[in-house]
Amino acid sequence: MGENDDIRRFEVAAHAASLGVWDWDLATNIFFFSGRAKEICGFDATAEITFDQVRAVTHPEDHSRTSQMAIRAIDPLLREKVPYRYRVVRADTGETRWVLAHGEAIFEGEGSGGSATRYIGTLQDITAQHNAEQALIESEARLRYAIEAGKMAVWEIDLDRDAITPSPDLNTLCGFPPDAPVSLDDIRSRYAPGEEERIEQEAAALRALGETRIQTTFRQLWPDGTEKWLLLRATAAPPTETIPNRVIGVLIDITAQKLAERKAALIAGEMQHRVKNALSVVQSLAVQSFRNKTDLGEAKDAFLGRVRALSAATETVTSEGWADSDLRELLEVIIAPYKGGDHDAFAVAGPAVRLSKKAATAVSLGLHELCTNAVKYGALSVPEGHVDISWRASAEQVDLQWKESGGPAVVVPENSGFGLSMLTRGLLGPGAVDLSFSPLGVVCRMHVKLAD
Repeated sequence: MGENDDIRRFEVAAHAASLGVWDWDLATNIFFFSGRAKEICGFDATAEITFDQVRAVTHPEDHSRTSQMAIRAIDPLLREKVPYRYRVVRADTGETRWVLAHGEAIFEGEGSGGSATRYIGTLQDITAQHNAEQALIESEARLRYAIEAGKMAVWEIDLDRDAITPSPDLNTLCGFPPDAPVSLDDIRSRYAPGEEERIEQEAAALRALGETRIQTTFRQLWPDGTEKWLLLRATAAPPTETIPNRVIGVLIDITAQKLAERKAALIAGEMQHRVKNALSVVQSLAVQSFRNKTDLGEAKDAFLGRVRALSAATETVTSEGWADSDLRELLEVIIAPYKGGDHDAFAVAGPAVRLSKKAATAVSLGLHELCTNAVKYGALSVPEGHVDISWRASAEQVDLQWKESGGPAVVVPENSGFGLSMLTRGLLGPGAVDLSFSPLGVVCRMHVKLAD
């Protein structure tokens, strides 16, 4: 086999690969372009190609880079052979195409004393490949942005090895450092009690029905006490050579949604509780106002006055305008509906104290709840009942006491309803409210911090 055979084989291979061939004579700055190379650049098939023509079809933004690549290739100390991508603007249509160039310089002389005489290489139109790659990059970027915006983590489980493919997003959602090596057992350790078993039961039931997808929510409890709610979506995935039995899915943080649902349920429960209490209180006020009264006009005026006072007290409880409030003034508004013209059941004593907005809201809610219960079941439900309200203050907090006497015998409730639960746990925090059911009357002590 001779040189002609080698050339022939190269030509066949270049044609099969749709490669253009170029040969740059560095002494004359004249290029040899094969027919395919001319076609890629949009040159006339019969024209002789010069350096200026090649430069003219090179995209202006790529001039500097391609020039540097050529300089490094013909430098006798470097003799680089690195392929490079760039854009050409076709000479005939002005269309921009992406090309991949491979080149190697031919030198006369050895080592640093040699000089390049020719620069020979191939040219391949890779526009379709480049566009496909860019589309994939953009698609992956969109997916990444969607995952980040949705606080999602993509995961894959090898069912045969019971192993999960970790990721920084998954680690973050489950409370691990982003770069920590996390196993499936580590993930399971964050499940709240009973959640792992429930999810497995749901998955087994779906598999029995021939389903390959699952969607469920579950609760996490981290070692530091953090509670998280996650939405899990998963499906059985086609096998690969390395993972024949796998599941792919996403986790989505829905903690904010769950907390909003809880808050809505709490508000709905509170509204129901307050409407029910309001009706009971109005009924009790009517009984008090009309009991043993012969002058119905006077009784009606007393009843309507108490209803108006109840409306003002209710507005106070729900208002946000009591920032930096005087405790006595606030208290008088709350108890006003329950005072009778002929009998004042309240004794109030304590120093002047200003309350912050947070403290005023908590105290008004607590006193309103105590008045409501007293008028339904306690000291305010009978004419001879009495309530002592007193308080003392320090620089940090106010200690307020509500003490009933003279009412019906106190019965300790078997279950804490919404009002008692709110009073003892929801207003001022754990330990801040002490409620006791003495046989002589209910006693409640509130410890109210003066600073927010």
